[in-house]
Amino acid sequence: MIVGQTQFSLNIWDTAGQEKYNALGYAFYRGTQCCGLVFDLNNPASFENLNKWKKNFLENAAPAEPEKFPFILIGNKTDLERKVTADQVSAWRAQNGNMPYLETHAVAGTKVEDAFRQMCETTAATT
Repeated sequence: MIVGQTQFSLNIWDTAGQEKYNALGYAFYRGTQCCGLVFDLNNPASFENLNKWKKNFLENAAPAEPEKFPFILIGNKTDLERKVTADQVSAWRAQNGNMPYLETHAVAGTKVEDAFRQMCETTAATT
């Protein structure tokens, strides 16, 4: 993906929040420059797991300055009934550095490219 005049190479690891991938975290996350935390807008349990996923990422990626590491929050499945409210998302973001937030519909491809572009722009701004 090209953002501005910079070519980005994206390596995307989707662990789907599955515990069986926790042991592979170090190999997955090593050298990462931005992390997209994705939750299901109609599944409150996935939203409630964001803190766990963020903590797991930071422990495995071990960035030099974890409090400054760039994350993007992505709410997926905009086509289904929303069970995670905008207020809940705003509160979580406020507690987690107000990271950029986008909502997507992965099956239809709605705003998916925008999410990847935001990751690239965030990476460019922090490197």
